[in-house]
Amino acid sequence: MTSLPTAIPSSAGGTKLGLVIDLDICVGCHACAVNCKEWNTSGHSAPLTDWNAYSDDATEDGDEGAWGVWFNRIHTFEAGDGEDARTVHFPRSCLHCETPDCVTVCPTGASYKRAEDGIVLVNADLCIGCKLCSWACPYGAREYDKTEGVMKKCTLCVDKIYNENLEEQDRVPACVSTCPAGARHFGDLGDPDSDVSQLVAERAGYELMPEMGYKPVAEARKMHPALSVIFFTTASGAGYGLLVWLALYAALTGDADPLIGWIGFPLALGLITAGLLSSTFHLGHPERAWRAMSQWRSSWLSREGLLAVLTYIPALLFAAGWVLLGRNDGPWMLAGAAAAILALITVYCTAMIYQCLKTIPRWHNGFTVPGYLAMPGSGTMAGGLVLIAAISGSIGVVVERWLYFAEAKHVSTLYYGEEFA
Repeated sequence: MTSLPTAIPSSAGGTKLGLVIDLDICVGCHACAVNCKEWNTSGHSAPLTDWNAYSDDATEDGDEGAWGVWFNRIHTFEAGDGEDARTVHFPRSCLHCETPDCVTVCPTGASYKRAEDGIVLVNADLCIGCKLCSWACPYGAREYDKTEGVMKKCTLCVDKIYNENLEEQDRVPACVSTCPAGARHFGDLGDPDSDVSQLVAERAGYELMPEMGYKPVAEARKMHPALSVIFFTTASGAGYGLLVWLALYAALTGDADPLIGWIGFPLALGLITAGLLSSTFHLGHPERAWRAMSQWRSSWLSREGLLAVLTYIPALLFAAGWVLLGRNDGPWMLAGAAAAILALITVYCTAMIYQCLKTIPRWHNGFTVPGYLAMPGSGTMAGGLVLIAAISGSIGVVVERWLYFAEAKHVSTLYYGEEFA
């Protein structure tokens, strides 16, 4: 017998609202998904957009065919053999984790966890639609609304469970109130004496992926990042690498060759700028991109954005001394050293955006940071070969980066299957 709690608290104390779903009872009728859609399309996260809802043709990017925002999806599997064979209906919705990585990686603070009840929500007014939270979520619970340009997710019907205009028995999530089999239960998992906590104890309830060190045993979801993300990591990485080489050349030779300066700096700063600008193209709200620098205390993406901007200050001073004054000594050399250090730290932050994602084993390992730090500068050197070397190096990085993204797989289909990709 199995039951699936949304979250089993690791320690007593504090309200932790969540769901318990009995997989032995669920009949896979999808009534919970439909009622969830009906309530929430006019509630806290409204609207839950649909596109060509009755089309059989669903394309990958969702611009054609059918797609829609659903906070609750049901997947059906055949499990066991012979007399032990059975059909299992498995839900996919937010588990409102105690330590949600979707909150940690968010660069704007749009994803947050409420201290009073543990519910994880999204502030649509702060969301820039970068989708990084969906990569960090191992359960596939995040839904991107292409029409609104923001991420949305299960709210545990926060506008219903606290609604004093409803009768006490009706203050439960829509999926719970509509379940005809009584498979879904709602309550405080932080209270060991609550009905849901007792149910978990009686029915041997378990958490999904409790170890947070996921080891997929089946084919997993392939990642499909926007081309602008690949271009950004490639172009800006090459630009930062060239900037580092220019600083090293100046420090080792003391030479301020005008030709190297006039070729190297426009190329380096141009690649960096083009990359940074392209990084906004995939956002649902590019006009809010500046918010991505606000959560530098917790988000590697926020740190990357902040450092990328700060790097311009010493880089421009270094370029001005070299190109306009023909000097790269004294304060100009210090500016070059500062630019090189900030460039390396920025690339390090870029690498950590991906390495910190526990959901993607290909990225969550010790090779990601060295790979990012090594690749940008692989083809850039001083002298008349700067342009050729930068181009050849960039081509190599493009190939490497494309394979890096294309082969990355998400752990979510460990439970939901290859069709989730």
